[in-house]
Amino acid sequence: MIRWLAGLLLLFCIHTRTAADTYTLIVCGTGGEETYTETFTTWGTRLRAALIDRCEFDPDKIVLLTEKNDTPEATAPSTRESILSRLRELGVRSGRADQLLVFLIGHGSYRHREAKLNIAGPDLSAEDLAITLQEIR
Repeated sequence: MIRWLAGLLLLFCIHTRTAADTYTLIVCGTGGEETYTETFTTWGTRLRAALIDRCEFDPDKIVLLTEKNDTPEATAPSTRESILSRLRELGVRSGRADQLLVFLIGHGSYRHREAKLNIAGPDLSAEDLAITLQEIR
């Protein structure tokens, strides 16, 4: 599994180098239990480090949001408002030829034909993301 993920990251890094610039939003959702909260934060932090170290992404163009906002790399808590706000900010900073990547880490739900990421406060829906992405592109 680890080799497969490493290979996927390598292919991803090669592909993203063709873009003018790459902006990234990493969202770590609510763990519900401390073990999951720590795991999601660790995954988000490691993903950010891999994008910087292995893919040579600009750290200033990566936004990491975590449930507790308790790591030096995190810029804000992962609430619905901060997620959509940071996504809009990245949209303003990025150009038409740039790539905008969004990584969602955590538990989700699917009920009544609506998918959501579990976060503190109101959950983030797929519709929230779709509307915001349409606004910025």
